[in-house]
Amino acid sequence: MINEVRPIRVEDPATFPTRLNHALNDAEHELLAAPGAGRKIQVTGLLISSAAANAITLYSLTGTTYAAVLGPIYMAANQTVWIPFTHTLEIPVNYGLSAKSTAADLVTIQVFGYIDGI
Repeated sequence: MINEVRPIRVEDPATFPTRLNHALNDAEHELLAAPGAGRKIQVTGLLISSAAANAITLYSLTGTTYAAVLGPIYMAANQTVWIPFTHTLEIPVNYGLSAKSTAADLVTIQVFGYIDGI
């Protein structure tokens, strides 16, 4: 059940580029820090590339508490996936965004969106 439908706010998009290049698999890596009290990350799209076969999960993050918000997204080696959202993927107020992959190889994640409450 959807409690609220939020259209994408085209007038204020921004990009938050992040590259994950890690040697350890199954470890969470921060993409975007918590934006501050009363603010939340609104994701409008994701562009993900992986050099190895992979399963990538996105998490909301506060302190050391992680909660899955999307995934796992299964990818073949050398695959790129574009995921546009018709409605924003809303991260809870004052939570960051992180990702975890199952392969110890290069993963690039480009997050498109904006900070709400500014």
